[in-house]
Amino acid sequence: MIKDTRSNSIYIRFFIKGKDIDPDEITQLLGITPAYKYKRGDLHGENNQMVRKQGLWSITSAEKIESSDLQLHIEWLLTQLEPVKSPLSSIVSRPDIYAEISCIFNLFTIEWDDRLEPNLLERIAALNIMFGISIYCLNNLENRLNDVS
Repeated sequence: MIKDTRSNSIYIRFFIKGKDIDPDEITQLLGITPAYKYKRGDLHGENNQMVRKQGLWSITSAEKIESSDLQLHIEWLLTQLEPVKSPLSSIVSRPDIYAEISCIFNLFTIEWDDRLEPNLLERIAALNIMFGISIYCLNNLENRLNDVS
């Protein structure tokens, strides 16, 4: 019998992006070390041949929370953001800034079920930040990749 060791992964991320953001300034204002950051003009891609068109600052529960319970990931994120609500609000209210909380589901099965407590939704809403959900079905990913090549 062959055991499938693939497992679903769930994590949450918060990001701020914009043409002229300085991720180091955001780090200083919030006192939070980002998981990922870059400035407009930074080089990236194969052999650094591409130039970033905007800046980004991001934190994530990936590698911080090992659970398929979405509420635990959201709780972790809120414990990062709620204490810095005032400086965060001044950053994300700028017209040239886009900020979002994203729930990411990488699923090998299409079966996922969860609920969010009303108080958790209220806490998210109090931050006045876009909330998104991205679901990626990875079932038969190898077959689909082989079909392309």
